[in-house]
Amino acid sequence: LTLLGRPGHLTAAYISGRRVRYAQPIQVYLWCTALFFLVHAYAPVVRLDSGSGRITARLSAVSFGDKLPDALVERLASEGVPLAAFAARFDAAVSAYQPVLLAGLVVVSGVMFEILFRRHRALTHIVFALHWAAFFFTVEAVRQVLPISLTWHETSGMAATAIEAVYLTIAMRVVYGASWYSAV
Repeated sequence: LTLLGRPGHLTAAYISGRRVRYAQPIQVYLWCTALFFLVHAYAPVVRLDSGSGRITARLSAVSFGDKLPDALVERLASEGVPLAAFAARFDAAVSAYQPVLLAGLVVVSGVMFEILFRRHRALTHIVFALHWAAFFFTVEAVRQVLPISLTWHETSGMAATAIEAVYLTIAMRVVYGASWYSAV
């Protein structure tokens, strides 16, 4: 609950040595990503609709829907590959690469925090990146299981992005002692 309700406090407690009371950062990250992937199995974040040929992504900060290029659809048809079979392979490939990409998010976040806050130790950036990603995946998992209509999905995406941005700003202020201006 500290992760969700008190931005940055879990990281600050860990860095200051109060570790016994809380789960290790990697455990928090793994539990939250496990929740995310459990939800992803039910409501995929990225998928190809075999009926319309649209690829949709439903992360709050990155939501889009685009049709497959006509040239690809024609090539599949000429090779006798049904769109449903291609969609199944596409969805499987996305699911296979998604953990690597999401772990990359943690690495990129840690590097970004290192660039922004150089006077802090590397451990601070790693722990903060793990906690930030855990929060992000939890918000996205909750958002994916809410009743979805096109209007709700767009609205919930904007709301989730705003919540994630406010959380990140407050957490950076708590962990790094950043001013409000530099945290934004």
